[in-house]
Amino acid sequence: ARWLLVQSCAMEGSSQVSPFNPGQLYAGGSTVMVDVDGTSVPVKIDAFYGPQPTRVGGQDAGPNDNLPLPIFATENGIAGTHKKWSDCTATEQKLAVYQAAKISKLRQ
Repeated sequence: ARWLLVQSCAMEGSSQVSPFNPGQLYAGGSTVMVDVDGTSVPVKIDAFYGPQPTRVGGQDAGPNDNLPLPIFATENGIAGTHKKWSDCTATEQKLAVYQAAKISKLRQ
């Protein structure tokens, strides 16, 4: 119910932005460096699928090596389809990139 209030405020033209707006932190895809326990870890981000952790041994991620993104939820429960990277909120994107960095660090 809270998100309805925030969404309606954002729609009325106020300066408040809904926390459920898609994030644009990593739009376009790139490689970012993430600090994991004092170590800088590169994370490749696909523009459509999101972060790609490295393979075991530190090899570059392949086209199918994507971190599973959050699943859409509906009024009736989980819909069973994963979100697109561009539909994830800024918080979901930050968490996914950090998770991919932790996985990549462990695989090096």
